[in-house]
Amino acid sequence: MNYFHKYKKLLSILGSMLAIIVVFKFTSTDIPKAEVELKLEGEKFVSQTIKVHVDGAVINQGVYELAEGSRVEDAIKEAGGLSDDANTEFLNYAQVLVDGEKITVLKQYNTSETEIDETIAIYNRDDYSVLEKLNYMTAEDYQAIPGIGEKISQEIIATRADLGMFSQIEELKQVSGIGESKYEKIITFIQ
Repeated sequence: MNYFHKYKKLLSILGSMLAIIVVFKFTSTDIPKAEVELKLEGEKFVSQTIKVHVDGAVINQGVYELAEGSRVEDAIKEAGGLSDDANTEFLNYAQVLVDGEKITVLKQYNTSETEIDETIAIYNRDDYSVLEKLNYMTAEDYQAIPGIGEKISQEIIATRADLGMFSQIEELKQVSGIGESKYEKIITFIQ
């Protein structure tokens, strides 16, 4: 069998695509062009972009489309930068992002009397997300939750210290003694 006949259909398609590109290139000089980087994966062309959700102490929270290989620093810039109350202590600006990832920038926990009414427990504050509450609550705060005693509250604090901070709410399930039932009870209590 002749190789030309074997690949005739593929060569025909490639030739047609080349002809369309040449015609479009030389006939549409006034039309703005959008560049989309594509790569061949298997037999399909796929875009080399990812979408990430940026949340927390940034200027504009939301979902952003970035180039594949982008880093946390790029996502924060895309979200307008950090807000004044951002806590950057646990951010890894150099971390490479993956599609569908959520980046939560925590707020600084400020105990100055001018900014925080200290009579309101952290778990009752409306200006903190659930993740921020998990990261800033003390062992005593956790013990205020029905069914959470001293041992489990200390386990939560120890696990949080080992992780550096909770980066996702679900990491609470890594704490020894917290199953699905206690996890739901804690989240419901602090929401």
